[in-house]
Amino acid sequence: MVGAIWVSLNRLAMQYYEFMYIRLFMPSKQFECLMVLEIERVDALFNDPSTNKRCRVEYPEIEFPGLAIVASRAVALRREILAWLIARTVMSNSSLSQSQERMSVLVVANHNPAVLLRQLLALVGKIEFSTVDQVAFEDDDWPRLTSAVNLLEGHEGIADEVIDGEPPFFPDSEARLKWRNGPIGLGELLKLINTQVAGTSVVVENYHLITDTRNHAEALRDLRNIAAEAGVYLYSGGGMTHWHEVRERRTVYLSDLAESLSEAVNVADLITIAYPDFSGDQVCVFDPRYSAPHKEPLSLPSVWS
Repeated sequence: MVGAIWVSLNRLAMQYYEFMYIRLFMPSKQFECLMVLEIERVDALFNDPSTNKRCRVEYPEIEFPGLAIVASRAVALRREILAWLIARTVMSNSSLSQSQERMSVLVVANHNPAVLLRQLLALVGKIEFSTVDQVAFEDDDWPRLTSAVNLLEGHEGIADEVIDGEPPFFPDSEARLKWRNGPIGLGELLKLINTQVAGTSVVVENYHLITDTRNHAEALRDLRNIAAEAGVYLYSGGGMTHWHEVRERRTVYLSDLAESLSEAVNVADLITIAYPDFSGDQVCVFDPRYSAPHKEPLSLPSVWS
């Protein structure tokens, strides 16, 4: 009797250890799927490098859903990069298949977003920014402007309710470009991110537009985690301190980020800093995939490429 019980206990123990071995050491389904995706990525890039530009270190784009910070002391520099990100997303989505056509870009812009819109029109219409900004159009610029307006067209949906003189923000799920001006509460932004179709890009022109951020470290953590879980590419503009301007060598460091963004160093998936140098505007990309930052003159490729 005792021997039979002993044999049964041994069998149970062996089954338990076998189960734990499989669970701990054998590849899970998630790992297998991840490995397949990585092999497909390598194969696609080997045969056609243009199929996945998000992985290129010189681009201010994140390869996977998450949070990216675009910082500069001069507002114009980060606005130019953010406008490029918006225009690039819109142009990429314009050629998506039927099953992917609902992916879009959602923009939370400043109270006075006119300059951001002008830069978008210039990028998409292949027009010089100064031409749009100063309304110095030539005859051949008008068709390009019309084409840009048609490509950027989007709407916020219809709502009967009015809050503070304006309708609440209920973006049309079918719009390619969704737009909202002015501040947004952290809770509302998290909800918006969480309700977007996977693959959508969300661009916040300035981090200070996000209200109710009593703890910036927790706010950045929540923004990053919610974006990653929802499959959303979240970009936020931000400021810098003045220290890089007084250094003998105009080198930038992560410690140059504004105090409110200091925790982004430990949370963000990508940090791009744009700054003026003696030789012109420069960009420094801090990519966690590499130990050293990537530095080069600021020169964004065409959104049509």
